[in-house]
Amino acid sequence: MIDPVSSPIADDASAAVLPPAFPSRQSAADGWRLPASPTPAETPRFDAVESQEFERALQAAVDGRPPLGPVMIEAVSGGHRLRPLMVREAFLAAAAPGDRAASDAWVAPAVAVELVHSASLAHDDLPAFDDERERRGRPAVHITAGVPAAILAGDALLAAAFAVLVRGTAAMAAGPSVDLLARAVAVMCRGQQQDLQAATAADRRRANARKSGVLFATSGVLGVLAAGRRLDDPMVRGMIGLGMRLGTTYQAVDDVRDGDGDDRTAAVQFAALERRLATLPELPRVRMLIDRFRRVASDASVVRRAV
Repeated sequence: MIDPVSSPIADDASAAVLPPAFPSRQSAADGWRLPASPTPAETPRFDAVESQEFERALQAAVDGRPPLGPVMIEAVSGGHRLRPLMVREAFLAAAAPGDRAASDAWVAPAVAVELVHSASLAHDDLPAFDDERERRGRPAVHITAGVPAAILAGDALLAAAFAVLVRGTAAMAAGPSVDLLARAVAVMCRGQQQDLQAATAADRRRANARKSGVLFATSGVLGVLAAGRRLDDPMVRGMIGLGMRLGTTYQAVDDVRDGDGDDRTAAVQFAALERRLATLPELPRVRMLIDRFRRVASDASVVRRAV
């Protein structure tokens, strides 16, 4: 078992260096600039067939669970489904050509990671943690349903995630997949505790990057396992590295957007992320996601310099 937490790939973010030829580096007088996305920076999405298949399975996972069912449905509503999309892209890259269109083996792990993500958001928004009143453009779950219901709904979403994964995963992949997701949840819990205990803003950013990265990494590995690959397949390690880099890059972008970060840090993360992506088979919608991150950071940087 490759642990996405202790893997050297997961820990190399702090050692990232900027390649001399990276195009964002300009003269000292000009400072740092984040390059704009080379393509239209759209948010990647499922196609119509994928979306229908995924949303139907997600709905089935939370339906019929009174009295928490309505709260669970509220918790999973909205969002860009980026982690399920990571599962799908990894599956398409790892699957045999004949299985890519016909197989639905990717659906259960995709639903499972979205349930875990939604549970984490319901809990993160609570007054004891981030105390957020809005999520995905709507009132947070604890605002609409109350704190006790939000806690219980998050717990129920976690239980549903493992139930979906066990029932919908091939026997060979079920054990490793469940073990991997359990490890990811443990890391996310640890990251939340580190966030609460953070002595500095930098400590908090590292904890949040780790929380984001581990679920992206897990999503990629689950997609590879759903395609019939084993844990010792080179794509597993590649997906761990890519996912953890996505987490650190996302945090760097968020820092630039909030005014807490700088262009240089974000540029270093983008350079390292590009190197990771180059080691893997083509992942077009992951490329779109990276371009979207880049556009958000670049636009925020331009606005910041103008004020």
